[in-house]
Amino acid sequence: MLEYEILSQNGVKLYADAFFAPLQHVYECEGFVPHVQLKTRERHDFAQSRLRTFAAKRFVYVPFSRDELEKKTEACRRSLYEIIGEQATSQQKGKLYLLPIVERELLRFALHVSNRFSLPNACQALNIGETSARKHLRSLYEKQLLRPIGNGDRRHHYYQITDEGRACFY
Repeated sequence: MLEYEILSQNGVKLYADAFFAPLQHVYECEGFVPHVQLKTRERHDFAQSRLRTFAAKRFVYVPFSRDELEKKTEACRRSLYEIIGEQATSQQKGKLYLLPIVERELLRFALHVSNRFSLPNACQALNIGETSARKHLRSLYEKQLLRPIGNGDRRHHYYQITDEGRACFY
């Protein structure tokens, strides 16, 4: 999200240039003139308070200078990929790899379908029977990685991946 609003501990609204919710990353573009050259003591104090707010909310603060973004675009991109990749891999191992392999693949399938999928779709994608597919769908539902679509309380005909399920991959 661009221009993400964050409320500080003392109630002041702060804005991050960009925010990536699955990994809780705050991305900032800091120009030299407003952030360094024209910086007053009060502005410096505010900037430090802002960083403490990000730390209190357990956000990962990822700053880039404007000059870097304009002149060393590829280096910034590689740096960002490295940061995201490293963090996503460690989180992914924690959540995704604890799942049984069939559930992992079912979740991966759910990630790639456009909107929703049904029991027969899951059976066909994983080449398993309905009983087995139902068992794994129920397990992923109980782990809140999938959600049923519709208002039935006993039978679910369609499923969709949840944000928590998506977070396993990012």
